[in-house]
Amino acid sequence: MKILNIFFCCLFLVACSDEASDTKKNNSSTGEHVWNTQTDALEKAKTVEGMVLDSVEKTREQIDSEQ
Repeated sequence: MKILNIFFCCLFLVACSDEASDTKKNNSSTGEHVWNTQTDALEKAKTVEGMVLDSVEKTREQIDSEQ
């Protein structure tokens, strides 16, 4: 029981520290966020999708011109 009380006291002290607010301020000023890697991946996927659609359109045009 004593260990549990010590654990909760330490958890409370860590949760109330100012470090989290400092890192939050730094991240918001640089434009970085938690899902930065996911949004980068989505942007890359959209770029690739556009390239694929362009390729499909060119292929269709070539097929139509051959007929």
